[in-house]
Amino acid sequence: MDITGKIGTLNGETVNPAPEYPMYSYERPAWMVWGAVADEMQKRGWKEEQILEWLQSKNARWALDGELGNMIAGAVAKWAELNLPNLGKPI
Repeated sequence: MDITGKIGTLNGETVNPAPEYPMYSYERPAWMVWGAVADEMQKRGWKEEQILEWLQSKNARWALDGELGNMIAGAVAKWAELNLPNLGKPI
């Protein structure tokens, strides 16, 4: 199911048009992923300006298009495999 362009924040007032499928925690994965990347960069000695430059560059997109995106998709698929059966069957 491709929901690209259909999902978005619950606060549809700030987005025009409002998303077809608003989600409560839409932004949280982005905060978690990019926060972890920035934390690791800082641990490795990157300066704040360098981190910001990287995050605002196409490098972040390229990371998602490559290995990082594959790792995230794999982790989410594994979570769904382990947890969705416990939620019961859809109506």
